[in-house]
Amino acid sequence: MNAKFKTFGQKRSGLMAWLLSAAVAVMAVGPLKADELYLTNGDHLTGQLVRHGEGKIYFRSAFLGDLTVAETDAVVVESALPAEKMSAGGKAATPGVSGKTPPAGAWRAKVEFGFLSQSGRVETENLHLRANVERTQGRDSYRFDGRYLYLKSNGVLSADRDDLSFRWRRDLSERVFVQALTSYDKDKVKLINYDFTQNIGMGYKLVQLTRQTVSVGSGVAAQYRSAYGIDSGLTYLGQVFEDYVFKISDRVSLTQDSNAQYSPVASSRFAVANGQLAPAGGEAQNYKLTFHSALQGMITRALSLNLRFEYEYDNAVLERAARTDQRVTSSLGYSF
Repeated sequence: MNAKFKTFGQKRSGLMAWLLSAAVAVMAVGPLKADELYLTNGDHLTGQLVRHGEGKIYFRSAFLGDLTVAETDAVVVESALPAEKMSAGGKAATPGVSGKTPPAGAWRAKVEFGFLSQSGRVETENLHLRANVERTQGRDSYRFDGRYLYLKSNGVLSADRDDLSFRWRRDLSERVFVQALTSYDKDKVKLINYDFTQNIGMGYKLVQLTRQTVSVGSGVAAQYRSAYGIDSGLTYLGQVFEDYVFKISDRVSLTQDSNAQYSPVASSRFAVANGQLAPAGGEAQNYKLTFHSALQGMITRALSLNLRFEYEYDNAVLERAARTDQRVTSSLGYSF
């Protein structure tokens, strides 16, 4: 049964992680600029306001070049402006906000798609779909995430998983926040029929800069799981979490988050004997580790290329080879 769960990419995982770090270093270019162009879809660019006129905003980005955007679709937040920035009437534009405040409370959505089909010496099918919707309004932020992963190589199923999550986070002060995270997971390879988890925690923003934020926190979680080979039911876990966002340039950004959960109460473990489950005479310590990172490069204001490295470990899973899940994926994304 173990052979079913062996992944053929483990030997390359170290190299892929190194390549991801190298890509971040190569693309970390571009000095901070003065003006910010906020689009109604939630995106924003840093650069230089050229002028307003004819109901349009003329903006210059170091990476995307000269842009023309309707004033109904975006606003500009300006710092102190040099004299050469002219308005439509030939007068210097006034420093400050260009008539409006940045759009707040707008929903932002993104979908990603990646697919690989290979035949010959190796028969491979690799599919991953992702969707994300988020919104920030006042002190509250909301985030929905969905993911489907499928990988089959030479007839061996290595991944068949779908999961959903919803996170609500509220700022209590400039640094302190509380959050609630509700998640659902189903995994045919790990033999998890379903897993519902409710997390509640409190966090602190260690770093809060224009282009970088780092948050850490801890909390508790209630998990109800039905899985093959372990006791099903309700389990309580403690957790610590961390997330990091780095806007490297106008078009390149890096996001990363990690989470560790542990329960002091172990679960009974079973073994397969003659096609039946029987007590294995031991207990499984229930703990989970996750590490996710994503490097995004914008092609246009809507299209992006995405490179992800993900590592997950679930000690409560019956099959030892299925406890570790590690992958590097690339995908095309569309934001709206």
